[in-house]
Amino acid sequence: MSCDTLRLEAWSRIGLETDAAERLFNEGRARWWNLSRSERGTVRSTDRAAQIMGYSFNKEKLDSAGEAREIGESDDGWKKHEWVLRKAFLPAHNIANQDVAVDYTIGLWEGPEPSFVAAIKAPRDSVLELGKAWGAIYDQQAVAVLLPNRFGSGGILEWNFGRELGDSEMDNVLSALQEVNAYATTTLGHSAELGLTIRERSRVEFWFGDDEESKAAELLIARVLRDAGLEAQQQPPRGGYDFELLFRGEDY
Repeated sequence: MSCDTLRLEAWSRIGLETDAAERLFNEGRARWWNLSRSERGTVRSTDRAAQIMGYSFNKEKLDSAGEAREIGESDDGWKKHEWVLRKAFLPAHNIANQDVAVDYTIGLWEGPEPSFVAAIKAPRDSVLELGKAWGAIYDQQAVAVLLPNRFGSGGILEWNFGRELGDSEMDNVLSALQEVNAYATTTLGHSAELGLTIRERSRVEFWFGDDEESKAAELLIARVLRDAGLEAQQQPPRGGYDFELLFRGEDY
């Protein structure tokens, strides 16, 4: 089945009739890169009132951060799938374009992949349903969501490099991360591996669920960056969130 057919079927599952989805998709192929400033949202990605969603469109196993970046920059990459999010998914969940800011990122999980981090000013239930719909339609293993809650124990750890990393440097981070994960699981008995997100090629983030996870990750990520030969300034942790991972086969 072709990619076009799969996407049309996917859009019909979130409330678009086939003919409307086909028109939208054909229009998207012609002009997906022409989103106006207002269509790309006015909410700031650091807005503490916004829900934050981390997600991807990639299904391939990639070998390098450079390959992930090239796919993200391709005709079927970041801009195309942001267009799909804004033209199909947001209306289906009654979320306005101006209330969503999307950053293009490189995710370092089991391997590198082009990904997104979106700040969304909408009710938490709407964002959770959006995440489930995206994960199901794009057949993603997981979608991560941070939901503002002043009593929440989750949040974000961030390190700033003060410059853009080259592809080889991002690969060094990936290699060091894999080695540290192997050490943490075999020697320390950690049950879950660390995953990182690189924003703007100049910052690395880790999302945590509680203080214990934050403290353990802080030490391990410091080792990752040291082993990668990179210097970075750690930023103050951003807390006050509920962290949820939506999984394929469980949540969608």
